[in-house]
Amino acid sequence: MTVGVTNQIKREMLPANGELWEYELDHIIPLDLGGAPLDRRNIQLQPWGGACNARQKDALEVKLSRMVCAGEITLAEAQSANAADWQAAYARFFGRPCS
Repeated sequence: MTVGVTNQIKREMLPANGELWEYELDHIIPLDLGGAPLDRRNIQLQPWGGACNARQKDALEVKLSRMVCAGEITLAEAQSANAADWQAAYARFFGRPCS
């Protein structure tokens, strides 16, 4: 996706008082784990700041992708971890809650 496309999607999803730079356009199921790139049901805004932010979600996505590639978990388990409750998955796979 180009910046123009992602910014348009962000504008459509942005809270009333939000700014584009405050959010990442996040795929609920990451692309490297089989997520659909343009399916709006797979896209959400993830804040860069605050507790349990986009950086921590990105770290979880990388960890789960590596675990799938290493055969430590299945692709379905990784997808479910992201889609069901990524914050609980973060705590499970990192051994501490996101903050």
